[in-house]
Amino acid sequence: MKNGTAVITFDTPGAGLNSEIILQLGKESLAHEAALSYVKTDSRLDGSRIAALSQSGSGIALIEFAIDNPKLKAVVARCAVVDGILTKPHLLPHLPLMTTQSFGVRIGADINDFSSFGELTIPLSLKTKGYFDGKTRMNTPLLVINTAGDMVASAQDMQYTAALSSQGIVEFHGDDGHCPQGQEAKDSITNFLDKHI
Repeated sequence: MKNGTAVITFDTPGAGLNSEIILQLGKESLAHEAALSYVKTDSRLDGSRIAALSQSGSGIALIEFAIDNPKLKAVVARCAVVDGILTKPHLLPHLPLMTTQSFGVRIGADINDFSSFGELTIPLSLKTKGYFDGKTRMNTPLLVINTAGDMVASAQDMQYTAALSSQGIVEFHGDDGHCPQGQEAKDSITNFLDKHI
């Protein structure tokens, strides 16, 4: 980019070009770690000024990755799925079928049997893993951003997630839907990253 910022995008396990593997317990952050490794070995990039942004179903991987990599300059969790729907799989039938089935493919579930999702999703939840105990786990600046009424990634989940960082903040843009839309939310993310990297 003209301002000297490089953006590297990658698909999470079970999605896009990374569809040959699935999101597995204990291996949630592998794609994030691979991207970080690439950045650190590319001489065109400044390995001391790295931020990470993930959204939706990549929320768990992002947060654990951020905790394990304290040298990150900033982290943005956009509509991060960290608990909620993971520990309440009975809500899955209320989501669009394509959303539920694509998520099922990512975790290796039987996409025709929603009752099978829970055995895979509940252990993935940050709450199940014990992170939502009120303890700070990192000092990296963390922006947690979503809509206020997201049933997939609730406002309460966003508050718990931000509390994992001593520099965590939560912003809500809009009242409904999964993931904030609009220029205000985009500008907030851009300004946060500009400030910290």
